[in-house]
Amino acid sequence: MQDNSYVKDNSYMQDNSYMQDNSYMQDNSFMQDELVMQDNSFMQDELVIQDNSYMQDELVMQDNSYMQDNSYMQDELVLTYVGEVCEPDIRGPLASTTTLAALIGVSLQLLLANFLDWKNLSLLNVGAPLLSFIALLAIPESPHWLAGKDRFKEVERSLMWLRGWVPSSHVKKEVEDLQTSNNTASVESPFQCKLYKDPTFYKPFLLVSFTFFVGHFGGMSTLQTYAVGIYESIKSPIPPLQATAIGGFIQFAGSFFCVLVLPFIGRRVLAILCTLLTAVLLVVLVAVDEGWAAMLCLLGSVFLINTCSKVIPWVLIGEVFTPDVRSIASGMVTCLGYFLGFVVNFSWLWCLDVFGLRAMFVSYAVVSLLGAVVYYFMLPETEGRSLEDVQAHFRGELDLTDENYCRRRRREAQPGETNDAYSPDV
Repeated sequence: MQDNSYVKDNSYMQDNSYMQDNSYMQDNSFMQDELVMQDNSFMQDELVIQDNSYMQDELVMQDNSYMQDNSYMQDELVLTYVGEVCEPDIRGPLASTTTLAALIGVSLQLLLANFLDWKNLSLLNVGAPLLSFIALLAIPESPHWLAGKDRFKEVERSLMWLRGWVPSSHVKKEVEDLQTSNNTASVESPFQCKLYKDPTFYKPFLLVSFTFFVGHFGGMSTLQTYAVGIYESIKSPIPPLQATAIGGFIQFAGSFFCVLVLPFIGRRVLAILCTLLTAVLLVVLVAVDEGWAAMLCLLGSVFLINTCSKVIPWVLIGEVFTPDVRSIASGMVTCLGYFLGFVVNFSWLWCLDVFGLRAMFVSYAVVSLLGAVVYYFMLPETEGRSLEDVQAHFRGELDLTDENYCRRRRREAQPGETNDAYSPDV
């Protein structure tokens, strides 16, 4: 009996031990579940933090894009003013610096975004328009606009200020030219339809529109917007993000190169050579397909596009339109240029899926080649020419497409005077 009791007691102890073990296992299971929940909670928190960081980065990018778009809204105003107040020899370089300044501003925003959050960066950017407003108060009104209002006393003072605070005798000829031009031209409202049926409007409008078309459909927009994916597709030996950063520097270098060489070779030679070489590099890019050679060809194309297609349209906007329609025509063609850029960027992914990357490069090469041909026959050489000469070209009174600017520049730089006795008889 006692032995049986001992067995029962033993059995009871074993049962208790089993229950304790079971309880221990349940406790362990509970702890594991709790740890899993904590891990999941930690991962969720980390994802939230990453999402917040991504949202902040996205806000910085949107802020930069918004400021860039706002600055471009002022382009036509700045370029019109530059075209009207500058002397012919420096009008091209100064007009081309607007694109260069925009690239510097965007690069500066991307640099500061590494050190400041989007709120502080936005507050810092408030100073830029304030400084611009103060600077605008100090500059005079456009002499061409004043001449159109018959305010020739103010025209003289404006030109004296713009030419470096010179005496009135230094600007006497310019004032007389503006008076003559104002007397021969009829001042009309810019909202009359007949002004936009005149060749002095639709010829330069079509020319500037074509330069925007060559730029956007020749790769200017997509090679910048979708640069990371493109470098990945051509198997760039440099990481795509680093290659994109190098491409940003190449854009700046191309615009800066345009500012340097434009006064020496003129518009025609620069536009024809750049578009032709861009077509050649894109064809070579398609042939080599990937690797170092493809990356170098792509960067070379970016350099040439930013030397010509990103700058030339903005330079022409301030030169080719008559005073009657200059402000409205500049706004219209600028709007068309940005619309073309939107179409190209919006349709890129669809075109990439349908045609492929190599076919897109081929289309860019064809557009660039077409641009070189049209520039050769249609683009006037406006470097060193007055606005009156440019307008006379579109009226058919003067042909600036046959002019070799480099030859004319060398001829004008020769010292001494020409003896008429040695001139050929006419």
